[in-house]
Order: sequence, then C-alpha cells, then structure tokens
Amino acid sequence: MGWDATALPDAHGRTVVVTGANAGVGYFTAEQLAGAGAHVVLACRDPERAEAAVSAIRRRVRGASVEGCCWM
Repeated sequence: MGWDATALPDAHGRTVVVTGANAGVGYFTAEQLAGAGAHVVLACRDPERAEAAVSAIRRRVRGASVEGCCWM
C-alpha cells in the first residue's frame, strides 16, 4: 500500500505546524496538508528558505493557506 495524497481527509478549518518544512519530507508534508485544505505554518530556522517554501507551495496549491514561522 503506497502513499496517496488524494486520500487525505478534508482539513479545512484545521491549523497544523510542520517543522523542517522548507525541504524534504517536511516540505512534502506541508504541501500535501495545504492541498487538503489545512492552514499550514511552516516552522523553519532560515527565514529566506521558509519564504521560498511558502512561495513554492502557493504556486503549486491553488488557494493554499500557508505561512512561514522562523526561530533561531
């Protein structure tokens, strides 16, 4: 049984925080959750990489509700 992002339950009205969301598994998870309708907060250490990931998700997922949040 493989991963099927189209099988995610509707996530409208939910807010999720994804750590390490600017690359790799974290980015993929954030993108899929945004596609399911969740408001996604990308928790990253580098503000520039966080903004790049936010922009990429917005380009790939129509109507994505996503924001970056950074800490050092």
